[in-house]
Order: sequence, then C-alpha cells, then structure tokens
Amino acid sequence: MVNFDYNLLIRNLPSYPGILGRSKYFNSVVLVPFLEEKGELFLVLEKRAQGIKQEGEISFPGGAFDPVQDKLIRDTAIRETQEELGIPVEKIKIDKRFHTIIHPNNTCIDVFIGRLLLDSRREIILNEKEVEKIVLVPVDFFRSQKPDLYRIEMEFRSYHLNRKGKKETLFPAQKLGVPRKYWDKWGLYEHKVFVYKYKDETIWGLTAEIIKELVELIV
Repeated sequence: MVNFDYNLLIRNLPSYPGILGRSKYFNSVVLVPFLEEKGELFLVLEKRAQGIKQEGEISFPGGAFDPVQDKLIRDTAIRETQEELGIPVEKIKIDKRFHTIIHPNNTCIDVFIGRLLLDSRREIILNEKEVEKIVLVPVDFFRSQKPDLYRIEMEFRSYHLNRKGKKETLFPAQKLGVPRKYWDKWGLYEHKVFVYKYKDETIWGLTAEIIKELVELIV
C-alpha cells in the first residue's frame, strides 16, 4: 500500500532545475560589470585590499548572500557593488543572470551581467577596506587574448592533520562500512585553472573562468 502522496511530491518539485544541496555550500553572488567610457567598453574588476581573505586577488564585485538584507540573489549583486565601488544603486543596471558555478572550495557562486551607468571611472569611490584599486580591462583585450591553461590536482581525504600533526578522522569510512577505497584518501582529480595576464596584473581562477565563458559568446 502506498503510504505517501506521489502527486504531492511532483507538485512540490521546482518548476526549473536548481542546485541540489545548495544549502550545504557557501552561497555568494558576483556581478560582471561593463562600463562604457569614451566609446570603448571595459570590464570593471577589483584588486582586493590587503588584510582581507582574498587580499591581492583580482575579482568582480560580489559577496555572500544575506537573507536579512537581500530578498533575491540579484539584490546581493547590487548591494555588494554599491558597497565596494561607492556607486548609487540607480546607476547599477543588472541585465541578465549568467551561470551558477559550484567550486571545489565548497562555494556556490551565482553570476549576473550588468552595466555601470557612469560617464567615467572617476565616479567610482572605492571602499578602501575591501578594494585596493579598480582594474579596467578593455573587452577587446579578452576577445583577442586566449587565457593560459594550467592544472592542479585535488584529492579527497577522510581525515585531516591537526596543528600537532596528529591525524583526526572526519569521515569514519571503515566504521560506516563503506568500500575500503574510501577509508583513507581517494580520487585524484585534475582541476583546470585559467590565467590572463593584463599589464602587471594576473587574472585567474573563477574570475578568469567567468570571463572566458562570457567572451566565447561574443567572439
């Protein structure tokens, strides 16, 4: 005898595919902002300030979704851009949602595409606690310059070493009765890393990956 309402399950399924297990990830949002200046189109990137987690890295404006301040994830993109670049909300135009990235560092990143409705970069007022400087790169640079490709290896482990170098079990695979190959460490996965060099700056990682995917749509 069926002890649950299958039709209720079907009705409760999302109307479009989402991210399975999204709640277990650190959820963040970035905006890929375009700026037109003197007839040329630029991507606006930030070099993160010293002393914060991403110090020295080149990235797009963005940050963590805040369920208190943000009704929608697009609100996060606007709020973070306004906070980091000092731009009035009415001059931040989001045009479309791009992709969602699940990164191996346990982060889920939603990407939006938009424009800064400014006459020039001089209207940007940096939040110096978060941003060291802005890096404006002509879109044509990315259209003509393919990124370099590197690879790193990643591995799963059922343990970690504490500060004293002692092994501490995180996932008791043997006690749980899972196959032996998961008792210690397993899987050696290759992760691609894209890198652009622009003047003295290195644009790499997720930022470079987003740019690469975006540029492929306009080349």
